[in-house]
Amino acid sequence: MNAYLSYDRIQEERDNAELARNEKDEWVRDKAEEIKSHYPEELGDFKNPFLEMNSYAAGLCGDVAQDAYAKFVNTVCLDKAIRLWEEKEFNDLADAVERQLEEHHKAPEAA
Repeated sequence: MNAYLSYDRIQEERDNAELARNEKDEWVRDKAEEIKSHYPEELGDFKNPFLEMNSYAAGLCGDVAQDAYAKFVNTVCLDKAIRLWEEKEFNDLADAVERQLEEHHKAPEAA
């Protein structure tokens, strides 16, 4: 009987870990898409208004340049979303510790 109970606990831990990974992946994907919406879709729109060079003169009008720009934006947005998730996780953990400390300090006062 104990073997089945241990197996059930292990399986539940695996399921919880998978659920947490899926939640993280979904959050990171959604956040990356949100960040990506702040970038222009076309490389030609991503320019400095103070420079007098157009995208054609700069060599930024081809498919290869557009693909490289799209890859750049995806990489930057994904990296930023991952860092935001890590920051969120840290803040959530810090909040939980702070709540535990407050509860610990309140307990002796009530007694």
